Amino acid sequence: MSQIYERIINANSTEAGKAAMAIIDTLQGYIEADKGAQAIGLCAAFRLFCERFNLDIQDVFSATGNLISSAQGDIRKDFQAVRDYLSNEVGL
Repeated sequence: MSQIYERIINANSTEAGKAAMAIIDTLQGYIEADKGAQAIGLCAAFRLFCERFNLDIQDVFSATGNLISSAQGDIRKDFQAVRDYLSNEVGL
């Protein structure tokens, strides 16, 4: 198992939530008028990041899903804040 994958599966949800919020906030301010470009830009960065570190995209998605969900199956508060920000602050 690669060192970066170990860090992914052991990631701190608070720090990951902060990173997600910072990415969304930056993306919103950069190209707010073009949601299509925002979506593709975000996905392209993710894909290229995975390629750079030889990470399987599906493994990273799976680890992310595990981190977002609490043991009870609810969304963790760190990621609920990101979801709320997207719902309330990021419009079409």
